[in-house]
Amino acid sequence: MKQIPIKLEPTPIVSAVIEIKFTPLVPNEAVFGIMYPLLSKEYKKLNKLPILQVPNDIRDRDPNLIFAPHYEFFDEDEILKVLVGPRVIAIAFNKTESNEYPGWTECIEGKIFNIYEKVFSGKIISKIDRFAIRYTDFFKSNIFENTNYEVSSGNKNNLGLNEKVQIARNFK
Repeated sequence: MKQIPIKLEPTPIVSAVIEIKFTPLVPNEAVFGIMYPLLSKEYKKLNKLPILQVPNDIRDRDPNLIFAPHYEFFDEDEILKVLVGPRVIAIAFNKTESNEYPGWTECIEGKIFNIYEKVFSGKIISKIDRFAIRYTDFFKSNIFENTNYEVSSGNKNNLGLNEKVQIARNFK
């Protein structure tokens, strides 16, 4: 049996996002106020995202905007950014000229647990509506020509009944 590689060289991953969409326990306006002191010690810089230019009543009613992040916490010494909105907390890695994807176990996993520990200590989440991990990668060749894959869950009998699974493929 052929050994499956643990890491691809060169790493094709250009972004990774781990996201929790939630129903807040607190008013929407309070989420950022609670999260700021918890995240700003490690992520010292803050960007206001363009969605803040859209009036609150439109953001709160538009299903395409409800879960959009409003702020981006970052620091030059950190490879991850934390995006915060009234109903979303996302942690993002984006490849730049100076960094490559560092690997889940080697780097990302510990940082994510640290960030989400802070998030949950803020007691802002009433109910998790969606948890997602999204990777974007680019291969120079069509990997689907020589790829066998299987999607399964803990209970293989219900896959597809209560779960959404998406495998996207761009054709050019």
